Amino acid sequence: MAMLSSLSLISFTSFALLLFLVHAQDQSGFISIDCGIPNDSSYNDETTGIKYVSDSAFVDSGTSKSIAAEFQSSGFDKHLLNVRSFPEGKRNCYDVRTPRGKGFKYLIRTRFMYGNYDDLGAAPEFDLYL
Repeated sequence: MAMLSSLSLISFTSFALLLFLVHAQDQSGFISIDCGIPNDSSYNDETTGIKYVSDSAFVDSGTSKSIAAEFQSSGFDKHLLNVRSFPEGKRNCYDVRTPRGKGFKYLIRTRFMYGNYDDLGAAPEFDLYL
C-alpha cells in the first residue's frame, strides 16, 4: 500500500511539474489563432496560459459562428467554441506572415471543430493547403 501511495505522489508531482513547465514556456515567436472570436480580441487559456488572438487580422473572408449550445457545455477547450466558416468562394486564404521569413522550419498545428454551428448536422468537407 505504501508503494502505491509513493507512486501516486510521484505521478502527481510529475504532473504538477509538467503543468508548471507548460505555464512557464516562452511564447515569443509563436502565434496561436482562435478562428471565429470577435475581431481584434484575445485571451489567455486558463489551463496552459497560451495567448490566443482573433483570426480577423489574417483573413478577409468567412463568417464567424459559435458552435451549438449542446456542444458548448461539453467541456471543450475555449478555442474550440467559435468557428469561422467559408460559405462563399472556392478558395479562402489566411495570410500569416512568419516573423523570421522564408528558409526556416515552422510548426503548424491545426484543430478543427464543427459543433453543428449551422444546424445542418453534417460536418463539412474541405481541402487544406499550406
